[in-house]
Amino acid sequence: MNFETLIRKTAQKTSHSEDDVQRIVDSLIETFRDSLLADEPVVIETVGNFSVCTRAARSKRDPKSKELVEIPACKTVKFTLSNNLKTALNQGL
Repeated sequence: MNFETLIRKTAQKTSHSEDDVQRIVDSLIETFRDSLLADEPVVIETVGNFSVCTRAARSKRDPKSKELVEIPACKTVKFTLSNNLKTALNQGL
């Protein structure tokens, strides 16, 4: 699902205009982003947890040149699926 589809479907389900829903979703995403930038985890119990983690610096081999390449440390977002959603996804298996 892309952003436009999310806005359209949410507007249909809530009987709000697409403009109102887009403002709300934009605000939600901005708040979500601000929390992650402040190293605060975002917990949505029905979906999962988003948290910032740091990857250590490491060396990898370039497959073409076979040279070792240094990859610097960086921050990334880690997502952990909630048990509720995991159970729902695996229910039909």
